Amino acid sequence: MTTCSIDPTTFMIAYVRDGATIASGLEPYLAKPLHAARYVVQADLAALPAAGLDPARSRHGRSFHYTQTTTPVNDPGAISLWHLWVDASPVEAT
Repeated sequence: MTTCSIDPTTFMIAYVRDGATIASGLEPYLAKPLHAARYVVQADLAALPAAGLDPARSRHGRSFHYTQTTTPVNDPGAISLWHLWVDASPVEAT
């Protein structure tokens, strides 16, 4: 059996209209023990430098098992989430 050390990955894009950022909104949300447990947070958010953007990455466990296989092959393992918050505030006319 061959194993892969790269986590499955997904992307999440948030359109933000209230000026919130990952640091001011998502980071404190996932840091709360209840939310960290619910979303099986395995690694804190890691901010990623990108001019004019607000990206970050987090790692989460998954609480299901594949039913068509047996242990230990049925464990889906962790997943990496790449977050991008986009400022969608209305542009004021000048």
